[in-house]
Amino acid sequence: MHCYLHIGTEKTGTTLIQDFLHLNAEKLESLGFGYLRSAGYPNNMWAVVAAYDVDRRDRWTANKKVNTDADLLHLQSIITNGMREELASKKIKALVVSSEHIQSRLTNYSELARLKDILEHLGVTSFSVILYIRDPAQAAASLYSTSIKSGSKKESPHFPQAANYNRICNHKFTIELFSSVFGEERLEVRLFEKDFLLNRSVLDDFLSLLRLSNSSEFNQPKNENKALSTLGLELLRRINEHIPNLDERPRLALRREILSYWDKYFSDEKYILSNDLYLAYEQEFQESNEWVRSKFFPERSRLFRLRKRPNLDTSELNSTQLDKLANLLSDIWLERERDLLQQASLNDQKA
Repeated sequence: MHCYLHIGTEKTGTTLIQDFLHLNAEKLESLGFGYLRSAGYPNNMWAVVAAYDVDRRDRWTANKKVNTDADLLHLQSIITNGMREELASKKIKALVVSSEHIQSRLTNYSELARLKDILEHLGVTSFSVILYIRDPAQAAASLYSTSIKSGSKKESPHFPQAANYNRICNHKFTIELFSSVFGEERLEVRLFEKDFLLNRSVLDDFLSLLRLSNSSEFNQPKNENKALSTLGLELLRRINEHIPNLDERPRLALRREILSYWDKYFSDEKYILSNDLYLAYEQEFQESNEWVRSKFFPERSRLFRLRKRPNLDTSELNSTQLDKLANLLSDIWLERERDLLQQASLNDQKA
């Protein structure tokens, strides 16, 4: 059985691809492709946890109440057994595994080798490792946008030396690490640029790697991960200073509801890095990008297309006015939140 292992990177349409695989799981199975719910749905994040080193701890293991090495081994056994049982119930010719966290969280040889071993024990005999890579400066801007949407109060993106940003943007490191486990000949390295993608669509491009026709013949997911403008992000960041980012269902639902208005009114222009940060990312990953270009895309003069950068006039963002507007919207948000929590409490009492 062949395995199409889609590993990211983050901010390259991975959520769109996974939503597509989720929506079309039955049709894909009729065509011989399996996408396992037991591995995590729609993101196969639990397949990632199954490959963790035994002493690894993070918010995912905390969510599963993993406190000891024995706890993690037990959880990993549950995950792999579930994948094995689900796979046994399907008649497929190929397994599709998709999670950007394979690239961003499995950080060493032993964890990747463990993932490969897990899949081989499920019956996988060959691999295609699908990797989409993005201009580091663009990836950093998108990562920052996502963090603000999730409740971060940070005033600017991380510098490229930050571990999580560096991990996602250092494409040479990623390729060399995955090549050491799966073999370089198994890697399908793709550029996350519309001019490079088949039909300018990451879905069509991904399906072509599975040797399937274009996405128009399948159910279409909504592309809800819109980029916000500089004004939208700065306003939301200031509101985050007033709104606690708690992992509770009513609060998360309310944040999603309010963010839909941000998508509507503040997605006219994409946020871009300041000139200093942009140059920092260009310089930090220049050697990595050139290595990838010469090895995989020698026909290109540079790995990622050079984009014109507008001159940013930050004086237009009046701090006092932004604070007043943020305070106003925060009061409305918190009042709505109190109503929701009060209603939820009343519902619990009635139940």
